[in-house]
Amino acid sequence: MRTLFSTPVRKPRWQSFAAAMLCGLVLALTFMAYFAPDLMVALTNTVWALCGF
Repeated sequence: MRTLFSTPVRKPRWQSFAAAMLCGLVLALTFMAYFAPDLMVALTNTVWALCGF
């Protein structure tokens, strides 16, 4: 049980590192897709479809 003055429990360092690496990988793949215009158009169309426009 957490009280007003208790210290919060932190995630292990490897989980933070893994989350940062996953985010970096997703960003890198997205920016590398700019070199493949057909893939970028497909990605954009998917985002527009998921947003409901």
